[in-house]
Amino acid sequence: MKRLNKRNYVFLALFSMMLFAFNQTNAQVTIDGNKCEWANVDSVEDVDVKSPNGSSDIEKFWTTRNGNNLVLAMERASSGNALFAIYMDVDCNASNNNTAKGGADVALIFDVKTGVIQDFNIYNWTGTGPTNHAPSGKFFTGAMGNSICNDNTTDNEFIEVSLNLTDFFDVCDTGAVGSSSCGLITITAADVHAGGSFPSNLKDDFSFTLEPDINLPPVANLTLTDTVGCNSEAFTLNASLSLHGDEATTANDSLVTYQWDLDYNGTFSEDYTGETPTISINQNGMTNVALIVTDVFGCKDTAFASVNVYGRPEAIADAVYVVPVVPYCASLSYISSGSIDNNAPNNLVHFWNFGDGNTSSASSGDHDYVDCSGNNIYFVATDPLAHPQCATDTVFFTIALPVEMLTFTGELSSEGRVQLAWSTASEHNNKGFHILSSVDGENWNEMGFVAGRGNSNNINSYLWNSDMIQHSGVMYFRLKQVDFNGESAYSQIVKVNFGQGEENNMVYPSTSSSDIKIDLTKYADVDKANVTIINASGATVMNQSLNSSELNKIDISKLPNGFYIVNVVINSKSTIYKITKN
Repeated sequence: MKRLNKRNYVFLALFSMMLFAFNQTNAQVTIDGNKCEWANVDSVEDVDVKSPNGSSDIEKFWTTRNGNNLVLAMERASSGNALFAIYMDVDCNASNNNTAKGGADVALIFDVKTGVIQDFNIYNWTGTGPTNHAPSGKFFTGAMGNSICNDNTTDNEFIEVSLNLTDFFDVCDTGAVGSSSCGLITITAADVHAGGSFPSNLKDDFSFTLEPDINLPPVANLTLTDTVGCNSEAFTLNASLSLHGDEATTANDSLVTYQWDLDYNGTFSEDYTGETPTISINQNGMTNVALIVTDVFGCKDTAFASVNVYGRPEAIADAVYVVPVVPYCASLSYISSGSIDNNAPNNLVHFWNFGDGNTSSASSGDHDYVDCSGNNIYFVATDPLAHPQCATDTVFFTIALPVEMLTFTGELSSEGRVQLAWSTASEHNNKGFHILSSVDGENWNEMGFVAGRGNSNNINSYLWNSDMIQHSGVMYFRLKQVDFNGESAYSQIVKVNFGQGEENNMVYPSTSSSDIKIDLTKYADVDKANVTIINASGATVMNQSLNSSELNKIDISKLPNGFYIVNVVINSKSTIYKITKN
């Protein structure tokens, strides 16, 4: 009596045949007839002795998997001619096809003559012919060997064969019972006949159940850190919960690739790879994300998710100190009108925090400081239509005022030289003053530099004289104060009148295609100033307030070409000018 060498196999007696079932481990073997490679692979032993010690007496049967190959091995009692038929159920359905052999769908039927395997065909069930199977056009490989390990002679008592799984088994099927595969193959029987044509006399019917786990398809799982994303900003995709499908089996499986499509439209196009890539999406709106995972068999599964992408507003702002004379320490000139709304329409909410307890919702303006200490200033652009996660952008400014200005004046000498004079009440880290001039109050050129006092709590006076300047009309001057750290601030603007030019008028130029200037810098104690522009038909086309004691620029680029009346009202006193828009 032969024995089963695995203690926990199930032993059942059924009409003088023995049935065994167990899970197989995977081992790497070479199809070369070397029995030693099977030493660590579990085997089934035949306890039904029909042809004792003959060439048709199967004593042991092994099975394992080498990658995409199913490998089988048998040991018989002696060498000689015999015909072998190994039956396999590959759809987990014992009630179809060859029900006499446990629902076998596939068979290996081969003769061994003079130590040589004669037929390497893989047979499929047909239900016709002497074998009920027919060649599939696919083939296995095989070798004969010695039943004694490490014996270099060949007694042809050991036989091993290898089948490519994809030739007879769908390794990527869903695994549902009744489908073409269910993740495993059941080897239902191994019959041995007398050598010759099938069916010759049955010599041994080694019936058993071996179920080597082959493969169950993977399951993709796509996890997003959030279903909302901000355009062009990083967030993480996560496929770590995806399964290779064989976690509960002994199949040697794993996921080998993760592929991502960030704009899935029914056709997959790879954008990223990896289990948890950090990515960005560069378009607004609902974006469909697709994940494909692939296991070692090349089996794939796909998962989908959607991300709603919003464009974060772009806060574009600038803040510059203008150093006035007392009573204020400094005036901050700020502007944020260039901020960009990346979600239509353009309806950004502007918020300035000046760091001294005061705020503003204006997109530009000036803010006066009484305290000369540094201030942490920030601007926030908010899009009310965007998701809160992507609705704001912030710009920070840290501005320290190094100079407390007392006076700043400019005069023209009889020789045509400009003399600027200014004084400071205190200085901190002050490198000096750049002298800037302009003929239009907008475009500035540097004319000189005066060194500062560094650090001082005393009143300091400065004087600067230009070379002779050939100019008619008005020139504007201001100081750009810089400290040793490179930070800077601007003084208020002073105007020097050279005479004769059109700039001596309050409103100029008289002909323009883009804008006109209204100069209120020479008017003191202005409580209220307003400008009204009237076309040739007498209709008012523009009416707006003016900034007192400043050089105001009025945009007329959108007005039709023609003649206009400009009425400037200062403290209820009206002055009329005529301009031409071309």
